[in-house]
Amino acid sequence: MPSGYTIDGHDMTEYGVKVIKSTGPFNFLKRKGESSYSWPDADGEEAFTDADDIYFEGRDFYLYCLLIADTKAAFLTQWNALCQRLQMTGLRTLVVPYSAYSYELMYVEGSDPFFYTKWNSDKIMAKFHLKFRETTPRRSYT
Repeated sequence: MPSGYTIDGHDMTEYGVKVIKSTGPFNFLKRKGESSYSWPDADGEEAFTDADDIYFEGRDFYLYCLLIADTKAAFLTQWNALCQRLQMTGLRTLVVPYSAYSYELMYVEGSDPFFYTKWNSDKIMAKFHLKFRETTPRRSYT
């Protein structure tokens, strides 16, 4: 069953990954640069309200994931395929199931897997997180 989270058009379930939680797509944007100018004369402080003066910083996107596999070999195959996808040069296209947008993001880092089970278990399960970053500042939406 597809999860709705895709990286470069590949559903995360292709790698045996289930995304438990994500943060970033709906975070408020942080204003970049100055938002006003203080004039030395009597006019005081003037706020920048022109849309051309408003820029926003990029956001951090986190995916908190589980990787589940039947065998040690399957786990390692899925893990290596995911790592290869993330370590390719260029930006990654991330699509999340509850957003109407796709995001062009840079892969920043991922945590080491924390294993819930041992290698000889019926199912091998590990949790980890992935961090992505918007690289270009956004303009105002006005």
